[in-house]
Amino acid sequence: MYKINGFLKGFFTTLSLFFCLAFGIYGVAKSYENTVYTAFGAKKSAIAFTDDGLRILDFEIKF
Repeated sequence: MYKINGFLKGFFTTLSLFFCLAFGIYGVAKSYENTVYTAFGAKKSAIAFTDDGLRILDFEIKF
């Protein structure tokens, strides 16, 4: 019984941490899109795949 309780405790802790991180990242992405739209009037996604690489927020990763 103790092994199952330990497993469930770890599982739910990991699951809650995952949801907190996922919704946090989603919130940052949405607020970035709204800020760019308000400031510049351009609808710009927070994460975009371009021809030369990947753009995350205002940073470009070329590959």
